[in-house]
Amino acid sequence: MEKGILKQVELTRTLMIQSGLKHGFQNAKTIQLSRRLDELLNEYDMLSTEEKEHEFIKKNFLQ
Repeated sequence: MEKGILKQVELTRTLMIQSGLKHGFQNAKTIQLSRRLDELLNEYDMLSTEEKEHEFIKKNFLQ
């Protein structure tokens, strides 16, 4: 699951940079892509945290 999100992050980041260079960094499309990138990064962070918590529980309480 994380690999799919990372691909989306990279694609969105690339599109955002291209949009910013072409249309400006205050452009509505660039800002929309920036917000989408923020959402993806937050989702990735949440999944990473959940995975670490599951590993901690498994290691410390389920053996």
